[in-house]
Amino acid sequence: VSMKNLYVKNAYTTQKGDSKGAISLYCTVNGVEIQVRTIVLRDAEGNLITQDQFIGKTIDVKGTIDYYLPEGATTGTYQIQVFSIDDVTFHD
Repeated sequence: VSMKNLYVKNAYTTQKGDSKGAISLYCTVNGVEIQVRTIVLRDAEGNLITQDQFIGKTIDVKGTIDYYLPEGATTGTYQIQVFSIDDVTFHD
């Protein structure tokens, strides 16, 4: 799935476990909230890409639809799972 013109209003980076460094992006587009989840992302030089590189930016993404159910929760959230920084386009 792909989505365009997502404004990243907030983000959270996982701090522990197997997904340490993965980022949840909390976005809006046309008044609708969309959650995007990344794996641990690195740039071409191998440097870790952080949430600060996303917050306040408008992006297009390509990924798969995933359902996240937090531990102990009874309802979860659908999100777009992004597997590569190449699947993210930043607007100028």
